Amino acid sequence: TSLMKINPKVLYSVMNSGIDGLYKYTKLEGKKFTDWLADPKNSSLTLCRDKLTADQQTPTTLLDALSAMLRSNVRSTTTRKMVNQFIRNGVASLISPILQRPDRFHDDLYNSALNLLSDMIQTEPDNFSLIADTGLCTAAIQSIIGNENISIRCYSTCCNVIRH
Repeated sequence: TSLMKINPKVLYSVMNSGIDGLYKYTKLEGKKFTDWLADPKNSSLTLCRDKLTADQQTPTTLLDALSAMLRSNVRSTTTRKMVNQFIRNGVASLISPILQRPDRFHDDLYNSALNLLSDMIQTEPDNFSLIADTGLCTAAIQSIIGNENISIRCYSTCCNVIRH
C-alpha cells in the first residue's frame, strides 16, 4: 500500500523496468536531495520537518521498498549483489543528504534512511567496508549524535545503526 503513494506514472515505469528502474528512480531522487543540500534556496523541493510533504513521501516509500527487498532476501546469494547494486547505483546519494541535515526532514524519512542503512549492514555484513567507504556509517553516527530532536520511533533504529 505504501507504494501507492508514489506517482502512478513513476510506479508504472518502475514496475515495467524492474529492479533497474528502481535503481534509476533512486538515483533521480538522490540527485534532487543532493542538489537541495548544495543550494536549498534555489531548490524546487518543499521540505518540512513537521509535515511529511509529497517531496519527502516518495523517497520515504522508496527507501522502505528497498529495505523490504533486502529483508525478504536475508542471507541469500542475491543479497550481496543487491547491497552492491544499491551502493553502485546511488542509494548513498539519496541517504547522505538526509543524514547530513536530519533537522530539515520529517522523522519518517530520516527513520527510513537509517533503517535502510541498518538493513544493508545486517543482511550483508561482508559489504560493511563497501558501505563504510561511501561515508554513510560516519554520516549516520554523526547525525544521531548531533540530532537533539530524535523521536522515540527513531531512537531504536539509531541504536541499531550504532550497534552495527
